[in-house]
Amino acid sequence: SMYIFGGFSGVLLNDVLAFTPPSCLAFSTPASCASAGPGLRCEWVKESTCVIWEPKSPEIDFPAPFCPEKPESTDEQCFRFSDCASCTANTRNCQWCEDRKCLSAASNCTVSVKDSSSCKRREEQECFRLLNCRSCSLNTNCQWEQQQQECQALPGQLCGEGWHHVGEVCLRINSSSESYDNAQHYCKNLGGNIASLLTDKQVHFVLDELQKYQLQDKTLSPWVGLRKINVSYWGWEDSSPFTNTSLRWLPGEPSDSGFCAYLEREAGPGLRANPCTAATDGLICEKPAGSPQTQTSRTCRTSCFLRSSCSNCTSQAMECMWCSSTQRCVDSTAYTVSFPYGQCLEWKTQDCAAQNCSGVRTCAECLERTECGWCGDPSNTGRGVCMEGSYRGPLKPAVPRAGPRDRERLRDRDMVLDQSLCSSDRGFNWAFIQCPACQCNGHSRCVNGSVCERCGNLTAGLHCQSCMPGYYGDPTNGGRCN
Repeated sequence: SMYIFGGFSGVLLNDVLAFTPPSCLAFSTPASCASAGPGLRCEWVKESTCVIWEPKSPEIDFPAPFCPEKPESTDEQCFRFSDCASCTANTRNCQWCEDRKCLSAASNCTVSVKDSSSCKRREEQECFRLLNCRSCSLNTNCQWEQQQQECQALPGQLCGEGWHHVGEVCLRINSSSESYDNAQHYCKNLGGNIASLLTDKQVHFVLDELQKYQLQDKTLSPWVGLRKINVSYWGWEDSSPFTNTSLRWLPGEPSDSGFCAYLEREAGPGLRANPCTAATDGLICEKPAGSPQTQTSRTCRTSCFLRSSCSNCTSQAMECMWCSSTQRCVDSTAYTVSFPYGQCLEWKTQDCAAQNCSGVRTCAECLERTECGWCGDPSNTGRGVCMEGSYRGPLKPAVPRAGPRDRERLRDRDMVLDQSLCSSDRGFNWAFIQCPACQCNGHSRCVNGSVCERCGNLTAGLHCQSCMPGYYGDPTNGGRCN
């Protein structure tokens, strides 16, 4: 069963709503059994009984009776998806094609992707998913843009024209036919070296590029920076050992025919040994990615959870939010996980008012803040003190003991009831939902319960809330005019 309760203005209502779904056994016909919802899934079994539907194991092909037939997708339904991830991650049965179009699975497509995990991940998309400066700065291909408050991909100038930014290096594929030594000279003239393909990301990028050449009827078998160091040991040009699991030797390789290696796409893909003096079609160069022009883009401001006041929490527009009722600063994108049950009753992203209840001077402003209550002065003229509290009375911070758990509780501002702060025995009255009728700011008494009789102390207004012409000051809550 599901129970629903709630209230308003900090006061819990006395009623509780309970929802209990019916039992499948209550349905006596196949039609009523199949349409038993909402919140209930039933199936009609051979014994002419309606029982609750249980999900079957993946090995058993058993359609649920309440599921509608899956319609065939059309190209019109798939066209609206503009990238590989959204095209393949929906229920429309679409596929991503080589010419950057999203088509239905029934359409012809030379090279297609039907699983979102196989999509080539673009740097722009990777960076756009990072929602704060700290996570953005951890990705070497991204930088945080302070004015737009978004994570952007680093510009292509980090590599230069003709190069591709892949991870922390720049790669370049050339289709000319060269020997290994000539290929190495070519790469060094460009400020790099023959590529040492050390990561899966680099290998996948190269294989995708070779496939594009193949679609244009150009089959490349490019040199990579892998050489035979001794009888049984092969190593990369940057002195790294050959341990890449996504790039392997073709069957029968490495043979004794050569001391250099090239990548063959058509037969595997895989590596094949070749004499270093022989020519092969293509070569792959690499060089380190350049540094960003300024390092300021990688300097992040203080994290939201480290800010302890409303003013420094909201100093960055919309990045952090200050929760007044819990006195915590949280990331604006993490509100739901920070307060899964709505514990934050009031928040601010800018224009902080008084940080504590005691800084509020009028009853109306005090009760607008859900964590505050108004302790009315015994004079009953509208004067009083705004303080933290609940509908039961004023609250004060709990006194912690010495243990670590108690210190943690103090940080979360545990509060305890303290009626002595606004004692009715001394004539004070506590207001939490509605202000006292007489609100004259201490400068007049009321007639008929709520009308200020005559404003004194050089004040004016319905509630004696302003100074007379020719005088200045703040007369609210007993203040003076001069």
